[in-house]
Amino acid sequence: MVLALGLALALMLHAASEDVPPPSASYVIAGDEVHAVPAHASKRYVGQLERFGGKAAVLFDEWIDWMASLVHGRRLAWTIGVLSVLAALGLHAFALYFTPPDPPSGG
Repeated sequence: MVLALGLALALMLHAASEDVPPPSASYVIAGDEVHAVPAHASKRYVGQLERFGGKAAVLFDEWIDWMASLVHGRRLAWTIGVLSVLAALGLHAFALYFTPPDPPSGG
């Protein structure tokens, strides 16, 4: 039931949502196209962050941005789908572990 409900919710979210572009701090014009540049992708931001917090701060900042991207738009649907599969597998393993063994037959 957990798997069915989770996958149904994930499918509904995937069908109803759109991909959300990341918030941008600036724009770059290449040819005739305009591309949004996220704030954390600029060399100046990364350089200042590394100067204040070191390489670990840069890695944590990238990790936080990645985690935040999992709860918006179509990625939310994928996240719910994966979590429902993992929850169903975990519940199944829990049930198998705590199922009493069959009684021995008196033969």
